[in-house]
Amino acid sequence: MNSKEQGPDISRGEPFAFRLERSAHKDKIFVAVPMTVCDNPACSCKDLGMAVYDCPAQGRELSGEPLYTFVLDLLNRSLQNGYGSSPESLEFGRSFLDHNPEASWGLYDQAFSFLKGEAMRKKKILKGTTASVAGQIMPINNGKPGRNDPCRCGSGKKYKNCCGK
Repeated sequence: MNSKEQGPDISRGEPFAFRLERSAHKDKIFVAVPMTVCDNPACSCKDLGMAVYDCPAQGRELSGEPLYTFVLDLLNRSLQNGYGSSPESLEFGRSFLDHNPEASWGLYDQAFSFLKGEAMRKKKILKGTTASVAGQIMPINNGKPGRNDPCRCGSGKKYKNCCGK
């Protein structure tokens, strides 16, 4: 938490509490955590994944699976639909957008930049390890890769522009 302020630093991806006053969810306090961004340096998307939890009792940590997950499209100031969020999560996300003060978008942009930087730093640290290609589908082929095939090192570049030089 930021020592200069009393609350969390949303711009650094810290969880923040909120209430949706004008919705079916108005009787609860929730905690949102800015969580996911694309770690591709060439990608121009600005999609920020959010996870929403029930607000824990004071002094307790967030636990379990999030109640809702959705993705904010920061470029269009809208909700992204293509990430497999449940219908309940999307409905909650729409309520979240309806109650979102305009000033919050700047914080979400900063949180995106912070998390993108962290993702890139971690990817750079992991480059060349088995963890750097976790989740990627890599063809198993013992022969020499073609010039335009993805490089086997997991860099995401074409073979000709990476290890094939």
